[in-house]
Amino acid sequence: MRPFIKVIPAGAQDLGAQPQLVKVSSSGLFGDDLAAFVKRAGHTFVDKLRRLDKHPGEELIHLIAVGADEAFGVNKNGDLFKEAVCRKYHPTFVEHARFFRNHDNKNKSRSYGVVKLSAYNEAMRRIELIVGLNATKEAAARNGGLVADEEMEKLARGEDLPVSMSCIVSHDVCTGCHNKARSRDEYCTGTDEGGLCKRGGLKSHITRICEDGHVLAADNPDPKFFDISKVWRPADRIAYVLGRVKSAADSRPVSGAELAELLIRDVPPDIFALGMEIKAAEQAKALALLAAEESSTALDPAASRHADNRIFDRRLVKLAAPEAPPAFISECCRALSDRQVLLDVEEFLRLRDNGGVLPGAEKAAADAARPHLPRAFRDLAAANDLEALLTNNPYTPAIVLSPRRDAVLADWALAKEADFGLSPQRARARLLRQTIRYEDAPALAPLHKAAAAGAEPARAYALYVTAFLAHQPADTRERLAKLAVRQNFAI
Repeated sequence: MRPFIKVIPAGAQDLGAQPQLVKVSSSGLFGDDLAAFVKRAGHTFVDKLRRLDKHPGEELIHLIAVGADEAFGVNKNGDLFKEAVCRKYHPTFVEHARFFRNHDNKNKSRSYGVVKLSAYNEAMRRIELIVGLNATKEAAARNGGLVADEEMEKLARGEDLPVSMSCIVSHDVCTGCHNKARSRDEYCTGTDEGGLCKRGGLKSHITRICEDGHVLAADNPDPKFFDISKVWRPADRIAYVLGRVKSAADSRPVSGAELAELLIRDVPPDIFALGMEIKAAEQAKALALLAAEESSTALDPAASRHADNRIFDRRLVKLAAPEAPPAFISECCRALSDRQVLLDVEEFLRLRDNGGVLPGAEKAAADAARPHLPRAFRDLAAANDLEALLTNNPYTPAIVLSPRRDAVLADWALAKEADFGLSPQRARARLLRQTIRYEDAPALAPLHKAAAAGAEPARAYALYVTAFLAHQPADTRERLAKLAVRQNFAI
């Protein structure tokens, strides 16, 4: 299942102050600057701020992130965060979050600052942060990000710097009927819609003010915050524009979960894997890369017709290669992965079903699976039992190979490399070989008439590719993910 993400837009709560520069000199925070900061934030950060290392080129800003429900109530998008939750989970800002622009948070190298400190202000009943913005190229290089030039200019001019935040939750809870939902699809409905929620249900009536004054909202019991973003417009402007549009088309309010679906297309790999056991987590990170690349390719069909696709054209007459020797499939996957050899769906099914089905049956299964392949990784990522699927993935490369089969499997994988190798040298050779045989790159795989029978082999293949990618060095995964996805879009 896709992680349950919430966006807390700028202006969702009236927290009393905009982000502001903290005037810390090289010798610390003193005098009028200290007095001004204490007046703004109380004494919550003072001692921590005095001990904080301020690196050259880094400018500190103080911002108020989230207000506790007991003091500030439900935010404008129907989410609430209890005081105990704010107190417990504010450190996740430091653990996972960086400063981005417009929720472009997939890659930390696109960040503009880091969260230095977080605290729950007991007196003010809100989460407050100290963020270090990259004011210079040196600071950006040290923090592995980009220069926050726009942010620094706005702060220097005394302009508002509206920020929006994102968090991941395992589920939320309806304050009306206590229904637990792991996604918007599981939101409750009202009795007038055949549901059980007597207050109308979150699906259609989040933020409704009931006759007794109760505000229907989603309570978030375990948020992990992973993103602070400078946004172009504050939330009240967005709400105004959406309100004008929705008045003519749809009266539903925009929830924080819906905003996340609109604004955050791809979930950062580390966040996607958050909370999973180690074996599943590494595969989940690989799957997040594959799903993101698949999403980009689906949105830009021209990308899937790139010349590189020629290396995956099924019309290519494969070179002769021996069948897999007797071995566990995990050992075969290890031998292939070690040489960056990724089988196509037909060859994968031949390996998986070797000796278990009638000769040639893998071709029919592959033909049934192909219409499912252009969204196979997104479908796998949305599985309710994803962690179990990854933990028990039968295609995870074996940790070690049997000494008796090591050399035999290595020779077998080497023989497959000419047709299925993804190393730069092999990919180039395959491209040149394909270009000689055919003039055009292959067309897109058809996205219609996807027979239900093809869903199982497509999912099995997605699990195989995910395990393959997780076995590769981290610095090669983005390139390999791109090639693997293009293989699924080629016919």
